[in-house]
Amino acid sequence: MRIAVGAVDLAACKIFVDQGKGRKDRYILFPRAFGLVLRAHLAAHPKNHFVFETQRWGPYTVRRVQQIVQRYREAAGLGELVHPHLFRHQMLTFLTGQKLSDAQIQLLSGHASKKSLEIYQHLSLEAVGGAYQQAVKLLEV
Repeated sequence: MRIAVGAVDLAACKIFVDQGKGRKDRYILFPRAFGLVLRAHLAAHPKNHFVFETQRWGPYTVRRVQQIVQRYREAAGLGELVHPHLFRHQMLTFLTGQKLSDAQIQLLSGHASKKSLEIYQHLSLEAVGGAYQQAVKLLEV
């Protein structure tokens, strides 16, 4: 959960993830509407080095994020197990249902194989950004 404030590009609605899962660098996109919330959060915490920090000015641990998600699960009255990675799977499933191409989904997910690289090698994050923003408008964040 070590997302540095400097890794956030509010104008482009993307965040650079340094050495994420699988030790891969990647960008993740976020809805424009979330950008307003994120801008307000960062403005309210101008001394933060990380987007989300503990009271001791360090990044949240993976375990702490899991605890926060469980607290919200309980508050929502959900009986099923919810974990942070589930949000990623749900979003990719949602985007697939919104007719983003397999190549676009693969680029957004960061999953790459030799075969898939052939399919989307001509795509860029900017090319996928428009389709992503159109799809997430339906979520009314």
